[in-house]
Amino acid sequence: SLAVHKDGAPRYKRESRRPAYLDNIETSFSMNALEKAKNNQDDLVCLFQKVLSDINIASRKAIYEQYDTDIGIMRIIGPGQNAGVYEIPKSETEGSQQAMAVTVDGNGYYVAIEPFVGAMHTVAESYRNLSSSGAEPIGITNCLNFANPYKPENYYFFEMAVKGMSKAAEMFQIPITGGNVSFYNESEDGPVLPTPTIGMVGLLENKEDAIPARAPEESVIYRIGFFQPELSCSRYRQIVSGFVKFGEDKTPQLPALDIHLEKKVASWIREKKKIISGCIDISGGGSFVALAKLFFAEYEASSAFASCELDPNFVINDLNFFGESACSYLIAIAKEKESQAITALEEKKIPYEKIAITGNKEKEAQLKILDYSLLWKDLYQAFDNGLSRYF
Repeated sequence: SLAVHKDGAPRYKRESRRPAYLDNIETSFSMNALEKAKNNQDDLVCLFQKVLSDINIASRKAIYEQYDTDIGIMRIIGPGQNAGVYEIPKSETEGSQQAMAVTVDGNGYYVAIEPFVGAMHTVAESYRNLSSSGAEPIGITNCLNFANPYKPENYYFFEMAVKGMSKAAEMFQIPITGGNVSFYNESEDGPVLPTPTIGMVGLLENKEDAIPARAPEESVIYRIGFFQPELSCSRYRQIVSGFVKFGEDKTPQLPALDIHLEKKVASWIREKKKIISGCIDISGGGSFVALAKLFFAEYEASSAFASCELDPNFVINDLNFFGESACSYLIAIAKEKESQAITALEEKKIPYEKIAITGNKEKEAQLKILDYSLLWKDLYQAFDNGLSRYF
């Protein structure tokens, strides 16, 4: 049916039906792959390398190195981190210290689990990526990829994802400036996952305030925010145990999402960016992947790894290490600014937990975990070459 709205364009309304599997929810789930690997260093390295080389976690260098990312030598932070940050060109009459941050995110798996909340998660992930770069999010675009809309279940995913995306944008108070829709994305293997892809731009008033996703030497790393890890829907589960078969297996649960808390923590990061040396949000792969990426980015920027020792009080198990959570970040703080950061976090009642310290840069820099010392270069190699088999 076609409806014409007085304040907008014509709107088509097709038959929509919620798939039954969405309500067959998995009420409890746990994993112990890390617990088993903890008994042997080789098993631990093998598990970490398997996670870091996964197609959805590994370095995108094989893709972005095919393109010009310098953009007229205006690049401040290049691809491979939270967001690309680029200097805004100065006009002939007026100088500018401003910079623009750009990120693109999508998680069709989350949307296939619950389209409304899954789409909200996608918007929130973009929001975190910009905020962890120090930028204020100011605009959204989108590319919506879905299957045949004449099938009621497919249209339901599209309808609810659009509503979820709209709700998140409204709550974050960020305008959606445009976008496009691609339907009929199917093959002999079946339809693609319902995938709203979000592009978001942010603004830095001073380009010098951009925050890299790096772990400098002689710093302290904290996990901050409202960490509520979930393994059920995690990339880690897919890597270790395989994909959930929708309609056959029980449907996983998504991490809790609270937009008000998202804004609170992200605002703190943007306000305190001058005392933060590095920042990354916790998403696919959980806290372990976020931690590794901080050190990998430092290596790519300086050709040297910093050593890392996990805090003895940090709990090392599958849920805490690989669980995915909204509203959570890792931040690197110079040791001399640690007390200042803690005071600022406590003032805003933002939870924090020390997870690691970094040491000097060394040729054979290590990640010290449990009673083991793992070479960063061995883990980085898995991450760096993860996409090589596709090129």
